Amino acid sequence: MKLDTRQLRSYNRKGYLCPIEVMTEKEAAHYLELSNQLEDSLGGCPEAIDLTQVHLSFRWAYDLATDPRILDVVEDLIGHDILIWATSIFSKHEQSSSFVGWHQDEKYWGLDSSTVVSVWVALSKSDVYNGAMKVIPKTHLLDVLPHLETQSTRNMLSRGQEVKFEFNDSEVRHLVLNPGQASLHNIRIIHGSEPNNSNVKRVGFAIRYIAPSVKQLGEKTKAVLARGIDNYRHFELAPPPEIMQLENAVNQHRIASQDFLLKIARSYRPQ
Repeated sequence: MKLDTRQLRSYNRKGYLCPIEVMTEKEAAHYLELSNQLEDSLGGCPEAIDLTQVHLSFRWAYDLATDPRILDVVEDLIGHDILIWATSIFSKHEQSSSFVGWHQDEKYWGLDSSTVVSVWVALSKSDVYNGAMKVIPKTHLLDVLPHLETQSTRNMLSRGQEVKFEFNDSEVRHLVLNPGQASLHNIRIIHGSEPNNSNVKRVGFAIRYIAPSVKQLGEKTKAVLARGIDNYRHFELAPPPEIMQLENAVNQHRIASQDFLLKIARSYRPQ
């Protein structure tokens, strides 16, 4: 086991765990450079939805998502058999007004089980000044709550989702991370992030891991078998991406991300 008893107990009780060491700062800097190259190829400041499912087209993103040091941690939470359901790059540029509204992932992902864990890997420093993720501990023990669709252009979520939930600011915890560290969070915990009011760009690589027993509501989406076996075949298993020229990978990525987002949108059931 990678996680000790204290860490497992804390994750189950609070719904998150932070920080976990998953790679060196040098490795994180390497992935940050590749992420920046991808952003540049997409116009310099792409929307968050344009940086979804990158592990299906870019070999470096696949390598990051299948890093054994990360999978060892995930295995402690959901078992030996592990699928990569989705990846996203969350990039907040300096002095950006973009934010992520308070929400629960389970509300709109269209998965039929909570045997899911999100791993948020910091490729740059992530703190309260540049818009670190924030959570409300123990809210993973609640039911999935109603969400408003604000359609705010500043909200990095697709529909500007905001959960209907009252809380005290003293309950909020910011998941401060150094490059190479990661946080883990439950699919149901209420979380979000503030704008980047600093002069330092904040970049995180989020990976959503699921057990093969989890089923997608609606149409099948693609998944990558990262470890173990898949006896359920609820997803279309995708092979590792080939190493190719950036332009070709970007073109392939556009198709893969649009296909995923359309299927998720069709499986979403608003309150």
